[in-house]
Amino acid sequence: MTAKPVYVFDGVIHELVKIVEDRGEYLVYRLKDVLVTASGKVFTFESEPHASWGYKPYEDADVLSDPAVYFHDVKVWTNHKVRF
Repeated sequence: MTAKPVYVFDGVIHELVKIVEDRGEYLVYRLKDVLVTASGKVFTFESEPHASWGYKPYEDADVLSDPAVYFHDVKVWTNHKVRF
């Protein structure tokens, strides 16, 4: 069973990642782009995991359940994409 994803900003390599637990393995997906519209933000992550671990690679206090929190200061003037 796949668990609900969590999001963490990696301060060492300066990128936002999504981590999903799948049958005891932790799969890491890097953020590819963000589409910012007047109605919200659409996050696109890699389709294949960038890395995987057999142990939980984070502390619960260090992750969030909503990636939009990391982008709360982005002002919406027109639709645009943020590419990484």
